[in-house]
Order: sequence, then C-alpha cells, then structure tokens
Amino acid sequence: MLVSAPAAAERAHELVVEPGLEEARALARDHTVVPLRHAFIDDCETPVAAYLKLRGEEPSFLLESAEQGQRFGRWSFVGVRPRTTVRLDRGVLTVGGEPRRYADPYLAVAEELARYRPAPLCGGGPPFAGGAVGLFGYDLVRHAEPSVGAPNPDELDLPDLALMVSDVLLAFDHFTHEVTVIANVFAEDADTEGFEPAYAAAAAAIAEVR
Repeated sequence: MLVSAPAAAERAHELVVEPGLEEARALARDHTVVPLRHAFIDDCETPVAAYLKLRGEEPSFLLESAEQGQRFGRWSFVGVRPRTTVRLDRGVLTVGGEPRRYADPYLAVAEELARYRPAPLCGGGPPFAGGAVGLFGYDLVRHAEPSVGAPNPDELDLPDLALMVSDVLLAFDHFTHEVTVIANVFAEDADTEGFEPAYAAAAAAIAEVR
C-alpha cells in the first residue's frame, strides 16, 4: 500500500475501477460527488496498519462499526486526505481552515455539507462510502440551551466540534476479507479541470493506496 504519485498515475490504467469514465460522467449530471471504487481481497493488511501507513500529518480517522453488544464489527473504515474540515474551537468556526461567521453551528455544518450530493456507490459495497466524520462535543448544548451554566475547565483543550470530509476512504470487510478503496470525483474539480482529469486524479489516488 502507498506508492509514488507518478507510479500511481501509471498504475491506475491497470486497475478495475467502477464506474467507468462515461458512466461517472453521466452520474455527475445529477450529483456533485461521484465515488469511484476498487475492491480486492487482502488477508494480511489490518485497518490499524493501513491507518498508520496512510494517515500522514493531515486530519484522518479510523472508524469501527461494532454495534451495541458486539465485540467486533464487520466493517472498519480508514479516511485520509481531507477534502475539507469543519471545526468550532473557542467560539471560532473554521471551514477548510478559513474563519466563518455563524449564528448556529449545527446550521453552519448543514449548509456546508449540503453542497455534497453523492451518487450511489457503483456495484454495491460497504454501507458507508464517505461523508463527514468526527465529533460534536457535549458543550455544544449551550448553543441549543443557553440556560445551561458555564462549562467546566477544558483541561484537554479539545474543539467543541470537529468534522472532516475525506477524499479517500478504505473499507475493510472482516467477513469476506475484501478491502474497498474509494476516491471521490468532485464536481467543483471537474468544473475547473474538466471531468476526465478529475476522474483520472481520483483513479490515481486509488492506485496510490492500493
């Protein structure tokens, strides 16, 4: 897992990626995000090992899917390469690192995420194909209930809200031992660069982590 960008671009032509270019182009007419997927069997790689290899210095996540009463879940998800982040820290809201004015942090998050209208994942696959992952802290209650008293001292210095939308997602199916690598084609990139280069960049991102 993890090859150089030039090698990834060359290798992308050898991988089976769904949907193909023309199908993805058609999906982009009604959606602002088109997820590309490539699946393979891997009995050796673990979610933790993959996360440690891929996380880099930027925000990332390892998400487990165990439900209440279960010791292990069927799915593990690794998200890297943040498309954007939303944070509320010490009363300052930032989106992609840029300060934003806001009256209601919940509404600000909803407005930011509304621009992402993902197409269905081609060929089925994992139950989660990307989105905003992170936390809403307990202290956000004061935005909904102003009568709640002052918070306790923040000894951990954590944000009240922290979310990321990832460019690349790995989904580990512990039942079938299948790993699905998902990379997104974003309409705003296609508008700037043309759809085919945006598609090629997403396919190369899959090849880079494959």
